[in-house]
Amino acid sequence: MLTSTRATGRKVQSLRLRTSRWPAGTLARIAKDLQAGAVAIFPTETVYGIGTSVFSLSGIQRIYKLKGRHGRKPLALLVPTLEAARPLVETIPPEAHRLAHHFWPGPLTLVFKASPLGSLVTGGLSTIGVRIPDHPLALALLKKVGIPLATTSVNRSGEKPATSGAASAKLFGTHVDWLIDAGHCRVKAASSVVDLSHYPFTVIREEAISKQHLERALLSNPFDGPMKD
Repeated sequence: MLTSTRATGRKVQSLRLRTSRWPAGTLARIAKDLQAGAVAIFPTETVYGIGTSVFSLSGIQRIYKLKGRHGRKPLALLVPTLEAARPLVETIPPEAHRLAHHFWPGPLTLVFKASPLGSLVTGGLSTIGVRIPDHPLALALLKKVGIPLATTSVNRSGEKPATSGAASAKLFGTHVDWLIDAGHCRVKAASSVVDLSHYPFTVIREEAISKQHLERALLSNPFDGPMKD
């Protein structure tokens, strides 16, 4: 169901979905708006995200303002493939491909050293976090947009992230251009984070994926099967 509301002088398009498929025509509309700098709330498997085009300075500034977040704390990039992040990172080491093979799409963020272009889109920061979410709506959106989305969790800085569309709407629902409510997130935990920007590579946040599994994957053959308990 698609509805429109006005609040704080901004028109908000709200879409409530209880299926893994986008309604005809809606996906293209949202993708076009995001390419133009719109800000959208959408589900991932871990938490709800709020994102915009990585090349939209105004969209990124809106997100920082909503969250009350310090400008030196970077947003993560959501991408449909690892290669989509290549122009924004300096190098993609073999270990990144191993981790991606085992855990992507999924709740894992990889931190890379930013390329000159990447530093521009992150306001001069030296590193960029990258993730491919394991949610059919988010993946379809990323593929349709065709560019990375600068994204962070739906919450005010320092508070617990929203894991449902209703909680997201309560927080920021009147301050964005699109709100995609797909119910509750499946994982309901933040992504784990591995820093690949310098040696030794380090697990800097252990959340949805254990440190043990991540370290095993770093040492594995890239064509081994998925990590098992």
